[in-house]
Amino acid sequence: DNGSAVFTQSVFILDSPPEIYGTASTTSNIQPANENAIISVVTTNLNMIDIDGDSTSMVFKWYVNGNLAGAPEVNELSGTYFEKGDNVRCRIFAFDGSTLSNSFVESTQTAIGNSAPVAVISKPYDNTFGDVDSPMKFDASESYDQDTVDQNILIYRWLVDDIQVSTGITSEVLIGPGDHTITLVVSDGEDEDTDEVTVHIRASDLQVSEERIIFSGTKYVDETISIIVNIGNVGDGNALNITASFYVDDKLIGEIDNINISSSNNETVSIQWKAALGSYTIKIVIDEENDIIETNEDNNIADKIIQITEIPESDEPLYGIREDYFNLMVVLAVSAVALGIGAWIRNMDRGSKKKKY
Repeated sequence: DNGSAVFTQSVFILDSPPEIYGTASTTSNIQPANENAIISVVTTNLNMIDIDGDSTSMVFKWYVNGNLAGAPEVNELSGTYFEKGDNVRCRIFAFDGSTLSNSFVESTQTAIGNSAPVAVISKPYDNTFGDVDSPMKFDASESYDQDTVDQNILIYRWLVDDIQVSTGITSEVLIGPGDHTITLVVSDGEDEDTDEVTVHIRASDLQVSEERIIFSGTKYVDETISIIVNIGNVGDGNALNITASFYVDDKLIGEIDNINISSSNNETVSIQWKAALGSYTIKIVIDEENDIIETNEDNNIADKIIQITEIPESDEPLYGIREDYFNLMVVLAVSAVALGIGAWIRNMDRGSKKKKY
């Protein structure tokens, strides 16, 4: 050779990072965005280039309140990474398979607003039956708020037929008879949610009428008369510890306590009364103090007139007569006595009395 030297050297061609440019925005599948939302990036106005001709893709880095969220580097961010009051942005980088772009495009910001609470009535169940004298139990413990910061500040209101009757997660309320709509209102101070159930409250309906009042015995002077009353319960609830009051011309002559009547049933009670000559109004009052809640309070009083007369002569029996008629004694024939014959001997003088032998 001519004596010249040949030198070789390896040259490494470095990968050139890709570039990205354009504009990007974030959007939410819920408007306004809240903790239930999924935030995504609109990339239609983004462009990438790589001078090396490498294929490129986008890498999404999510930031919450300016801090890297540590979320997967995809174009969607779930509510796991943000809460009410946060601000969410995304930085989009280009990637050529080995190198991330030095530049990035920052998206617009999405503010996370309030999530309305969810009202759930745990008790009473829908179409529940209750009794008028037993408090209905309210329970809203299954209600919740997606916003963690609001979970412990929820306000609970209970309404019966649109009238507020109680507050709190749990409560017990006495409700009047009939069908009612129970409404739970749960509020986080900004938004509220409601839940409703229907309940039926059973109650008794005590009933007395003139036809239910009966007098037994003869209606004569100085006779003992039984005043009998049949009390009905036409309601769908049981009635316990009922008091029946008996009046003669508005004067109380007696009471019967501790009467129990199941629904759609009746009970008969009575007292004794000895009357003088004259006309009297017998009045029966059921549950005079209104201790029992009923569907109808207007059918608890009834009255009936009784006429007390002298014993008419035509009605004076010749035998089997009562022992309170006496003063006239007749000695029967010996034969009659021997036969054990008992008879009433009548004295025709008005007002005289008879005695049995």
